[in-house]
Amino acid sequence: MKKITIFVSFVFILLFFPEFSCAGGLKMNYAEVLIQNLQIGSDYSMVEMGNLPLEITNKYYKDIYIQLEVLKPNIKKLKKDFEPIPDTGWININKNIVKILPKETYKTDVKISIPDNVEFLGKKYHVLIRSTVKPQGKGISLVLAVQGNLLFSVAPVKKSVSKQPCVDIGFLINPLRIELDNIQLGKKIEILTSDGKKAILKNPSNKKMKFKLYSLDPKDTVMKIESGYEACPSPDYLTFKREEISIGKGREKPIEMFLEIPDKPEYKGKRFQFLVSVSTGTATSGSRYLRVLVSTAKE
Repeated sequence: MKKITIFVSFVFILLFFPEFSCAGGLKMNYAEVLIQNLQIGSDYSMVEMGNLPLEITNKYYKDIYIQLEVLKPNIKKLKKDFEPIPDTGWININKNIVKILPKETYKTDVKISIPDNVEFLGKKYHVLIRSTVKPQGKGISLVLAVQGNLLFSVAPVKKSVSKQPCVDIGFLINPLRIELDNIQLGKKIEILTSDGKKAILKNPSNKKMKFKLYSLDPKDTVMKIESGYEACPSPDYLTFKREEISIGKGREKPIEMFLEIPDKPEYKGKRFQFLVSVSTGTATSGSRYLRVLVSTAKE
């Protein structure tokens, strides 16, 4: 593995998957990871590039054995403008079957190796990483599984690697999901949690960090839209008091967000999902997402 840091753009999405209802569940920190402008003929480590190991947490009540697999996605579920990875052998995970104790988290590196072939220049690839609990003993077993999406683009021209600082994606958003019920159309409201609090952005690092806030259309990502909801009619309906925030080391600040959905008949009695991206860095950047789930009044 060559130790290299490159001129790329990172988008890391770390959203918790819903936990399983019976006595526990399985959780993965990769929901969607996007890496841009990788070079052919090079090897990359997700830990070295972005301090982002793959993490699998056992929230089940007993020891489990998990199987990690790298898979090609279904053609119908590909992110727009992407194609299935030509060979899943490009992606390497240290172990494919591991034991995890209750309430513990297994961490491993994910490595990407792109062959030195000009036919891959300018391509965009989509690959799946799936974690499945291996059934133990006899009888019928409930199979638990979570799945993450790894997306990357290859630079259109082969260039020598330029050294850039790795992106620090250790920042935190709390909560990662906010629900707003019976929202009146045509009125501007502040986006608050169910207990009337603002979402918090925390910088646990030992340096000052700058963040940028964006409202995105969920359809432009491979993030799953929650059951019963549809993509927001326009991301422009969700705005921020400040689109850039600076936070000192070890400090935190509120994310001040507002929502105003026009009073149109087609928006009445609807359930929409909005998506907020919080990113840090410039040429090399990292992002995390916050879901805002909205139900509008019928009258």
